[in-house]
Amino acid sequence: MFEAIHGSAPDIAGRNMANPSGLLHGALMMLEHIGQGDVAGVLHNAWLRTIEDGIGTADIAHDRGKAVDRHYFESFLEQNRDAIQGRVLELGDATYTQRYGGERVRQSDVLHVTAGNPAATIVADLTDAPHIPSDAFDCIVFTQSLQMIFDYEAALRTLHRILRPGGVLLITSSGISKIARRLGRDDWGEYWRFTTQGMQG
Repeated sequence: MFEAIHGSAPDIAGRNMANPSGLLHGALMMLEHIGQGDVAGVLHNAWLRTIEDGIGTADIAHDRGKAVDRHYFESFLEQNRDAIQGRVLELGDATYTQRYGGERVRQSDVLHVTAGNPAATIVADLTDAPHIPSDAFDCIVFTQSLQMIFDYEAALRTLHRILRPGGVLLITSSGISKIARRLGRDDWGEYWRFTTQGMQG
């Protein structure tokens, strides 16, 4: 049986309060179960696009809060802030390096996969980046990006190589957050979801 876990919320029917996400998710699982994965994908992306466009019930945070996964990975960085020191590499920008590293950071570098990011000090594809020196960084802050790298094992080998002996890789990846890629609009991929056991292995 495929149904919304918390029922159909008849007590708030017609009040523009009932969030249909549970019902839609049940329909997605049913479509996957009967072999209609392509249809499920179209429905799922339409649902996410609606939320991204700001259409939603009051319980969907948007500007009133933060995504649940952000709460968890920022808590993880807070708990490990002492590791963010020396020469630090972060992906995309230096937000977390500055927030959690502060004066412990001697040099801050920003990695971006393509040219054009004014904050980037290193442009590289981590799956093939021999030009990044080995043993270069005391800490690498790598949040919510591994799932977007198809050859993630090659990327992890590079990250390991460019860390100094005793250095720390602070890595997080999506497990509970929505798929960020917008079907038909984004030219990049989102390939993987990692469990805790998978990340530890």
